[in-house]
Amino acid sequence: MSKINDVVHYFQPAASKFDQWEYTSEASEVYKQMTLRTFQTAPQWLSERRISARWTPLSESSELERKSSICIRVKQIRTDPTTSSLHEVARLHGLIDEIQRQHSPELCSFSVNEVNLTGYTDEHNMLQAMITLKKRQGVEMGLDQITGLTLAFFIGNSTLSTDSGHEYKWCPASNRIEVTSCGVTHFTKATS
Repeated sequence: MSKINDVVHYFQPAASKFDQWEYTSEASEVYKQMTLRTFQTAPQWLSERRISARWTPLSESSELERKSSICIRVKQIRTDPTTSSLHEVARLHGLIDEIQRQHSPELCSFSVNEVNLTGYTDEHNMLQAMITLKKRQGVEMGLDQITGLTLAFFIGNSTLSTDSGHEYKWCPASNRIEVTSCGVTHFTKATS
């Protein structure tokens, strides 16, 4: 990735980068094969899309963040009249499971207590939130981090509704698929 506090551009790398990654990566062969399968079967238009966020160190004051494999901080950037309650996480949970099934169908689904969405509306009635995926026993953390980074892509996907890939969006503020009024501001990932 990048150094802490640098802006990170999350996107699908060009196909030429996969051979180099596979050769230099110290990941297990199973993890390498799952990762390669995920990215090699992704559509071409995905390599043309990017989201930007800051890579930040773990917040020592956040127990949710410390227990997570990945933490995504989001902020609403446009008003949306259909803002919903943060307690409605069923669609988020379903989306996370669907993302995971695409790259690692053999993994067990996330349980309800392993997905957390917490936040508040600020003085401008705009959502500021944190989404965490709890570390899971028996699941390679990197696979859950791929799920989380893909979710971050859905949140920050600014593709126009007339372009390929516009349907890969989810909005934490309105809890709707195919639209987003939010962006990703920071994310952290566990290293152990």
